[in-house]
Amino acid sequence: MMRQSMIRLAALSGVLVLMASCAPLFHPSAPPTYYALNVPALQNLPCPRKEASLCVWPFAASQPYDRTEMVISSNAYQMLFSSQHRWIAAPGEMLAEQIATALSAGGPFQTVVMPGNPAAPPSWNLSGHIHRFALSRNSDKVNAELDVRVVLWEEGTHREVRFQKTYRMKEEVQGTVRPELFAEAMSRALGRLVEQLARDLCAAVAGPRPHSPP
Repeated sequence: MMRQSMIRLAALSGVLVLMASCAPLFHPSAPPTYYALNVPALQNLPCPRKEASLCVWPFAASQPYDRTEMVISSNAYQMLFSSQHRWIAAPGEMLAEQIATALSAGGPFQTVVMPGNPAAPPSWNLSGHIHRFALSRNSDKVNAELDVRVVLWEEGTHREVRFQKTYRMKEEVQGTVRPELFAEAMSRALGRLVEQLARDLCAAVAGPRPHSPP
């Protein structure tokens, strides 16, 4: 009984320490503040454009990354959610929009659209699954962590997967733990992901068709 009480006390202490270290993210009485991702345009991508269009679909996400609240985790596998500081949309929607915008400016496809565009249905499609989208505090470091599986497929007489890969990005949050710094760090992480993805897509589109999904 004493041992169980000590374990519960240690867990509670861990949560209190995590909340104290991330105090700027928690002000329950204040109205919500919303944050967006901002990924810079792709620069100098040596990739010829294919005369084809791509549709970028909203990404699915594992719980709890399918919500707009900012997610904060610690090395003790504890998770907290900020009801005041929220993303402007669900992470899966934000990723799709940022990826589509970046690839429109410098990717291998002539046209990049999102669902609902009145243009003819593209034969190429891109989406994926978010496995992690959080502010992570481990020891004395605080990082924005992004873990995403991306899939590119082509529609024809049957669906054919042309490329798939998991990207794991981490960007340190400099200074105090503030929501705007978390958003900036996550934007940098997504920016690096988009740059790598664009190069991978160039190779996937230009290369031979795979005999089977990778």
